[in-house]
Formats: sequence, structure tokens, C-alpha cells
Amino acid sequence: MATETSIFDPDNFLSTEYTEPTSTEYILVDEGEYSAQVDDVKIRKTEGNDGDFFVMEVYWHILDEAVAKAVGRDKPIVRQSLFLELTPSGSLDMSKGKNVPLGYLREAVGQNKKGKSWSPRQLFGSTALVKVSHKPRKNEPERVDASVTKVTKG
Repeated sequence: MATETSIFDPDNFLSTEYTEPTSTEYILVDEGEYSAQVDDVKIRKTEGNDGDFFVMEVYWHILDEAVAKAVGRDKPIVRQSLFLELTPSGSLDMSKGKNVPLGYLREAVGQNKKGKSWSPRQLFGSTALVKVSHKPRKNEPERVDASVTKVTKG
């Protein structure tokens, strides 16, 4: 895989003076349903009152030129957060009623087949229809994020 080279110079950046204010407002993908492709998957650990828990973050690339133009980005990305339910030994809990949102995601991208092996890495490049909703941030209700709240076969 080729690596991109950047002309960004951190030392120069630290010395450069700017006269324009920096934006304080995101341009969000409008609420609605869009065809999208999984661009990245990451796992983050969060500490809670009952101990640590893990969230799978699925980053969806909206495949709509009009959206890209509206938000001013070549590759508009929205995030889907899935809390992972684990067994006491730390593996994904595959028992009935557990990890249902992950099951919906796998079903939508055709990767929820009994007897067929699966790993989260297989999500990369998968396509589906995603529903984007605007939700206030938990600790900053005045700020709103565009998040994927539903995934279906596209």
C-alpha cells in the first residue's frame, strides 16, 4: 500500500500567523437515507461505572456527489457506534439477544450467515443503505452530530 506524502510542515505551521478566524461549525450530512460504504472500523474502550466497555465505531462513506458538494468534502463520512457485549472471557457474546445492533449491521451487508466464519475486518468496503440522524452530544447538547442510526440492505 502506497503512503501519501504531505507538504504540511509542522514546524512551519507553529510559526505561521493567520488573520482569518477558524470555523466553529460543522457542516453536517442532512438527515435521510443514503447509499454508503464502510470506510473504516475502529474499537474504542470507555470506562463506565460498572467497569470498562468497548464500542465498535463504523465509519460510513456516503456515496452521493450531492452530499459531498453540500458538506464541502470529497468523502463525506458519518459514524455508527455499536456497544459490544462481551463474555466474561472477553470474546464477543454470540448468545440470543446479545449484540443485536451488530447483527442488524451484519444482516444488512450480507455477512450474518450461520456456519460461515466472520470477522469485523470483513466489513471494510461493504455497502448498505444507512439512515443518518442528527443527535445532540451527551455532554454538549448545544452541539449536534450526524450519526448512522439504522442500516438496511441497499
